[in-house]
Amino acid sequence: GELTLQHVESVVLHVDVLDLTGWTFPSLKHYCLGSAQSDESNPLQAFDISLLPGPSLNLRSLLLYPQYELDTSMLFWQMFPALEFLGVAQINVDSSPPEDHPLRHLGSSSRPGRRQGDVYEQLSIALEKLPHVVTLITPYIGNESLPEGMEVSRIRLSQTCEIRGVTWTMGNA
Repeated sequence: GELTLQHVESVVLHVDVLDLTGWTFPSLKHYCLGSAQSDESNPLQAFDISLLPGPSLNLRSLLLYPQYELDTSMLFWQMFPALEFLGVAQINVDSSPPEDHPLRHLGSSSRPGRRQGDVYEQLSIALEKLPHVVTLITPYIGNESLPEGMEVSRIRLSQTCEIRGVTWTMGNA
């Protein structure tokens, strides 16, 4: 049904099934969507924009953990013109944001060797298309050994961050 929560600025949901059709949060600034059953062995799901409540013109941070893969198009950047922080399991940047877009911080919850592909290579490619990002946050892997060939990608990402002046922070995921 229809629901408007006029003054809600932050929403954190841990659910497996969600239908926000007809819901609006005109003041929403921070939205976190995660699965109630976090299992990294499950394949990533493409993020469906319908999982967001109503217009998101004021949204500053969007966290989609741990199971979502996000493809960004020009439409995505137009839908989130105020987005400063984006955190996802995996990001594929199809289209760079407009020059004046405020996105500055990118987080990835994917750990090397899990799920599909080389997370470091994917992040290097994303950073090439996100010229204003100044902070990258990824899980801390400690002494875990990387899958074959991924060490080269990790070094490339480190070099990309250094050249661009991006602060790469590793934390607990």
